[in-house]
Amino acid sequence: MPRAVEPMAATLAATVAPDDERWGFETKWDGLRAFGYADDGGLRLTRRTLRDVTAQSSELHALADTLPGRRVVLDGEIVALDDKGPAQPPTPDPASARRGAGDSCGVRHSIGRRSP
Repeated sequence: MPRAVEPMAATLAATVAPDDERWGFETKWDGLRAFGYADDGGLRLTRRTLRDVTAQSSELHALADTLPGRRVVLDGEIVALDDKGPAQPPTPDPASARRGAGDSCGVRHSIGRRSP
């Protein structure tokens, strides 16, 4: 398991890629980019700056329970959702952004629906 993963960053392009089967597109959620390292039932989270945010993201720790016996690196966005979608405006504190916005079961459900 790597100690840290250097994030890939988007680059500005002069044109938009064609909308065909060779390209994948992501929704821009305006959340907080994070990496999750799941191993032996535990989860460690870091921001793209490699700063550890595991303690501030306790709602996500249950994700490791969905990956028993696997060593996985997750790259994604932590997003606060309400009944209308992403809560606005985003906040730099992921723990306070998610208070009352759902639990890790909702996060797992959203990830599962969007995964191929």
